Amino acid sequence: MKRIASLLCASALVASAIAAQGETFRIIARIDPTMTADIDLARLYAFEQNVSLRVRTDPRFVPNERVIEMVESIGMVDGVGLSITRGYDIDVEHDLVVAWSGGSAEITAVQETPQGLVVAGLFKDHEGHITVPPQGSLAAYTTAGQRLCFTSKRIVVEPDILPMSFAVLVDRSGSVSSEMDRIKSAARAFIDALPDSANCSVGSFAKDWSLSHQTDGDQTCEPDNFDIESWVAAGSTNIFGPLRDAYDWLNDPARIDHQKAVILLTDGRANLDADSEAATLLAKRGVFTFVYYMGKSDDRWLKGLADSFFADTGGAVPNLERYFNVVSEVYAEQTVLELTPCPEDQP
Repeated sequence: MKRIASLLCASALVASAIAAQGETFRIIARIDPTMTADIDLARLYAFEQNVSLRVRTDPRFVPNERVIEMVESIGMVDGVGLSITRGYDIDVEHDLVVAWSGGSAEITAVQETPQGLVVAGLFKDHEGHITVPPQGSLAAYTTAGQRLCFTSKRIVVEPDILPMSFAVLVDRSGSVSSEMDRIKSAARAFIDALPDSANCSVGSFAKDWSLSHQTDGDQTCEPDNFDIESWVAAGSTNIFGPLRDAYDWLNDPARIDHQKAVILLTDGRANLDADSEAATLLAKRGVFTFVYYMGKSDDRWLKGLADSFFADTGGAVPNLERYFNVVSEVYAEQTVLELTPCPEDQP
């Protein structure tokens, strides 16, 4: 099976300047773009220290101070009795705390099943390396301190456990013509790294656009399912139309429980059309949007739309492959917990 992948979004509180091989990149945070930190892109996992798969935008599901105080008072320990004071994440919606004694924990998805909750998590050690926690080093609780039992396993993506859907949108306007072959190669490799069982809609856009789901229906994420080699760079750039079509597909009720995201690769500016901007933002409805921007200008609208905005100011397309590699590594190391009721005599 191909390497499991997913999409990566910048931490809502971190904006990072990245320098590598003479080229400069910048990740723009959604909330506070004044916070900066230097990161060496050559160290793959150093980059991952400051990125997250999950941005909570609904205030109902953001843990308040009282909930955090309750969790901190639990006195959490892992399966072998080691104390856990920092490495935990809280899911308020499902009254769930997942903790790891060996680093940090992030709940990336929760699915309710007749047998109980199935939880996908991302775990980083103290150096920021994404990893699978050793047996006995995890713990799960309710926010009130009730210990929960579970089995854990490194994720092998199966649609009934962790369904995923991705839309990949690639600019084929005339201004990218000199890099089109390399862009197509990188896109093929990225799609090939996505889970076999995930759904993909792959599209290209210039003044016109098309997405594969509109003509061929849903397709699994295998590059041979998409006519990537037929893309020819020519014409102007229309960003709003293909984005809205991608959002409509991802927000279909059939994908309500999916982990889903849009990856947009472009060097063009969004046209100044207030009505199209408003309609596109409305269609987004919380779908994670990752923009790899190769343009020379400052496209503020795209920054405002993106959960992760990568500005390749040097035009170094080979680094697009690095970006895709980082994205794929993140989901390759997710862990699934299947929660079950604990025996009454278990502490």
